[in-house]
Amino acid sequence: MATAATRLRLVGRGGELAQLEAELRRAIAGELRCVLLLADPGVGKTRLAAELLNRHQRTVIGLSARAYPLGATASFGLWMEAFERHLSRLPPAEIRALCGGVLDDLASVLRSVASVRGRLPSHETLHPRLVQGFAVLLRNLAEKAPVVVVLDDVHLADASSLEALSQLARNLSTSRVLIVLAARPAELSQHPIAHDVLLGLEQDGILARQQLTGLSREEVSELAAGVLERDPPAVFTDWLFTRSRGYPLFALGLVRTIVEEGGDLTAPTLERVPEELSDRVMSGLKQLDEPSLSTLEVLAVVGRRVELQELVVLTGRPLDRLAPILESLVRLRLLTEEERGRDLVYEVTHPLVEETIYQAIGGARRRAIHRLLARAFASSGQRAAAASHYVRCAQPGEEEAIDALIDALQQAEERQSYREAMPILNGLLDLLPAGDPRWRRVLDAMSWDAEWVIDHQADLYTEIGVRAMRAIEKVLRPSDDLLRHAVVQLRLSSFRVWHVDESADAVRTAERSRDLFLRAGDRSRALMPLHEISWIDAVAGDIKAQETVSQQVIDEANELGNRMMLLHATGAHAWALVRQGRFAEAEPLLRRGIEIAREDGRDYRLGWTLGLLANCLANSGRLDEAKSLLDESRRATPAYGDTVLFAHRTQAQWLAGDFKGAHESWLESAVWNAGRISARRAWGLGLATLSVIELGLISEAQEYLALITRIFQGNPVFGYGHSVNWLAGLIARAEGNLPAAAERCDRAVAGMTRYGALSDATHVLLDLAEVAGELGDERLGRRAADRARELAGALEPPLYSAIASVADAWAYLLARDGRCIESAGRAVAILRGSGYLPFYARALDILGRSLTLTDRAAAVDALEEALAIFSTCGAERRRERTVLALQQLGHPGKRVVVAGAGVTALSAREREVARLAIDGRTAREIGERLFIGPRTVETHLANVYAKLGISSRLDLVRMAGELSP
Repeated sequence: MATAATRLRLVGRGGELAQLEAELRRAIAGELRCVLLLADPGVGKTRLAAELLNRHQRTVIGLSARAYPLGATASFGLWMEAFERHLSRLPPAEIRALCGGVLDDLASVLRSVASVRGRLPSHETLHPRLVQGFAVLLRNLAEKAPVVVVLDDVHLADASSLEALSQLARNLSTSRVLIVLAARPAELSQHPIAHDVLLGLEQDGILARQQLTGLSREEVSELAAGVLERDPPAVFTDWLFTRSRGYPLFALGLVRTIVEEGGDLTAPTLERVPEELSDRVMSGLKQLDEPSLSTLEVLAVVGRRVELQELVVLTGRPLDRLAPILESLVRLRLLTEEERGRDLVYEVTHPLVEETIYQAIGGARRRAIHRLLARAFASSGQRAAAASHYVRCAQPGEEEAIDALIDALQQAEERQSYREAMPILNGLLDLLPAGDPRWRRVLDAMSWDAEWVIDHQADLYTEIGVRAMRAIEKVLRPSDDLLRHAVVQLRLSSFRVWHVDESADAVRTAERSRDLFLRAGDRSRALMPLHEISWIDAVAGDIKAQETVSQQVIDEANELGNRMMLLHATGAHAWALVRQGRFAEAEPLLRRGIEIAREDGRDYRLGWTLGLLANCLANSGRLDEAKSLLDESRRATPAYGDTVLFAHRTQAQWLAGDFKGAHESWLESAVWNAGRISARRAWGLGLATLSVIELGLISEAQEYLALITRIFQGNPVFGYGHSVNWLAGLIARAEGNLPAAAERCDRAVAGMTRYGALSDATHVLLDLAEVAGELGDERLGRRAADRARELAGALEPPLYSAIASVADAWAYLLARDGRCIESAGRAVAILRGSGYLPFYARALDILGRSLTLTDRAAAVDALEEALAIFSTCGAERRRERTVLALQQLGHPGKRVVVAGAGVTALSAREREVARLAIDGRTAREIGERLFIGPRTVETHLANVYAKLGISSRLDLVRMAGELSP
């Protein structure tokens, strides 16, 4: 693993580096130039300047120096350090020649010059003569070679060094000198001399400014890859980007620390803030006075944005005393200030800064601040906020804290907010001892009809929910009313829906709940555990049972007039039908569910049902309607990120060939859920993985597959668990292991058909037919085609008939049977204009291959059209296979292969960038295709040029293979 930032390739600064290079070219041409790099600590201004020096170390003279906090009284400190570091490496004769007639003046401040002179001057040299001496020395250096001077942290520079900068820049205007200055903007604004000098140089046209910002998500991923020496998992990238906010220094520290701790990159957490970051923050905190530090501590303990008036209460300081403290902290870039209408909102600048401050607070003081905040929030009615602070300061069994948490739980349940309720329950598990009778009060605080429970929204909190229900179960007495017992059993069964290995016991738990509700005379609530049984069956692998049980709930809900359960059961029944490919039957049920949800104002269910209807229509050839419904579902659902709507969107995008969009939908879902994923959402990741494979991002697909495999653990989970074999087969195919691809796809088909997911199985059979074609296995191709035709007969949408026809064409082609043309043509006719672009292209591809038997010109036309569609979709692997088919016809299409001695040194990503560049795509277009930033593209191109020994894109095009035979 790489250990030093300077050893890593610079990431994400292609544009900024290009600007520096342009300024250097002006300097080399005989025009002194200055560039001011402005950025907060950790963004990378020092690294950027070092990169420029490293790139030109053989052609320029590099001088560098850094100002420091206690250096304000050291006259000319920056220039003395810069010159001395260079001169100390030169022979005496060269030093004497460079100093010329100012050797005596410079000897008073430069040790190397004094050593050549033989003794120190008998008197101090006046400042004007020293500046003149620096000018002579710098001019003489620039006559030997262009000079790049890097002066870091100039916001700390002494006045004499700044004065010398001003005079040198003006007096050496035609010298070959580039001066790169780096500074923090907040501190620079508080340094009047530095501000005035730099502003003057800018107004004179000598100085240009560059404001550096954090890296993009893709660039952070690339930076992490340099440390890990492999591409990081997408979940890790999301975590790293969120935590570092794109600051390279922070990102590198986090990566190295998590590796040192042996952390799991697919579920990243850190026990501590990286030491170098902590030390950097702590050195700044030592300069604060007590009121400023204590204010900062309160904000760090609160852990979120705080309005000004609330901060007055929390700190106990009146506004007239608090205002200057806040102003100072904002100026020092420790706090951010945001104006929202008439309100001011404050927050610690960066999560890592906040965490460092929090960890630096002593244990006793930290608890005292938490208790102070807990009481303040409780008195203002912010019960959830109070609860989170009580958890961090209370002792087990403490009455004040437990009362506050139960009160907060009741509020969260009344609001139907599981995101608040579950962490509060977790806090109660820590504070309320097992067997404590107060657990009965916890149950009484819970809503007995909480819709989020039967919606399974708390899927990421399953373990917490089970533990809490078990704790309550233990303190309930037989004499307690039946409804209390029933509610506990209901929630237990709901939380255990995802525990496939415990499904039989979960069903028994639900049956106990139903029996208790019925014995209590509550038939309406007794529908809830019956509804849970339908979902337990579906997850565990029995979709037919879900269909049967959900119909029973629908019938009883209609009889009882229970609209809430009618809505939920209708959704469950429609889900069972959609999973079985019975889309026409599901549609009216879903439209009825949408009607009920709208009438009853149930936003979450409205969004959920709209999403499932979109899924249904997307499979039925109505992609435009599906897209409209997905957009509506997003607008209808305030808690969009809590839903499975991302998965429905991903499926529609995959069907339409929007592979990039499908991938991005998953990434958005991951961000919403902080990278956490459960079985409830993992099927969406499976769909995204299909798109990632199409895009040719195989390493990322492998990471996703590993995550899905770990979550499903070999269980069917709605039948999507069988997709693990499908995905593994597609990855094996991409890697060239065709026998393994066939075997895994076969296993997927068996599992999916056994479950009843016929539409999924048909898609896999198409892949299996194509693998058979690549293997030249006629028997496998015929078996896949016959099975696809059989399943398509049970599926109404034309898409599946077309898929079966494509599979048929592959089987016939393997047998050199002319009926392949008829089958392929039938599929093309069905899919033309359908919106299913990748399937249409796959039909064209096999049509072109089939036509080679009779009409080579028509074959080329079909393959060219398929190639164009695959290119539009970004289906790189399919594009390559189609190009190969064209080449076998003596017509290479538009494939371009980079030639040259250095081509074998190119990485896979560099090859992709080179090929797209040869195709004429811009850096932005290449970045969009490969999911990297334009600056990263430029960096890849620079590497390509270096490895191939060329200097431009034009040279790259000249090295490319011919576009036609």
